[in-house]
Amino acid sequence: MKRNGSAKIYAGNYTIEEFLLSVMNSYKYGMMTEEEFCTAVKEYYDTHILDVSNNDSLKKVTEKMLPELIAKMEALGTASGSARTDQKRRIEAWILFKDCLDVLEQRFPLFSEEREEYLTTGLAGKDEVEYSDRYLLIEREMETLVRAETGEGDYLGFCHLYWEVKKRVLWEKFGIEWHSPSDRNPRVIFD
Repeated sequence: MKRNGSAKIYAGNYTIEEFLLSVMNSYKYGMMTEEEFCTAVKEYYDTHILDVSNNDSLKKVTEKMLPELIAKMEALGTASGSARTDQKRRIEAWILFKDCLDVLEQRFPLFSEEREEYLTTGLAGKDEVEYSDRYLLIEREMETLVRAETGEGDYLGFCHLYWEVKKRVLWEKFGIEWHSPSDRNPRVIFD
């Protein structure tokens, strides 16, 4: 549907969210490179009128977070000359990516807030490994490997298969000991 004679296509909240979740999950699970992700999002912005006026969260993602993420991802293509600086930039981009996904999937608090809480107080509610720089640097590769074995999932009990494979992949491939939510909460029943 075109609007006001514009060559751009009108996109409302649902359409925008569906596109962004699709392209973000494709990137997260290794089906696109950083360059392909940035190109897809920029092309969508160039060819669509984004109507997010009645959705503050989506407005924040489309107008602030994603442009910042794209700038960070594009900067990853140019080496700084320092491996430590390059790792820090990669981690910052990944954290911002996770925050964008959290907002789109309506998960709060954001990953960056949980990580900050853990780093400052040690009281965050997840396995500390998931907040470490080492984990964040390999998380996307790990997710790709795990999903290659488990498939999409989204069925009752899938979390147990996913956690089992994730635990094994993290240990065997990356030497990271990870404890699943069921390991950390043995008296809780997970579906």
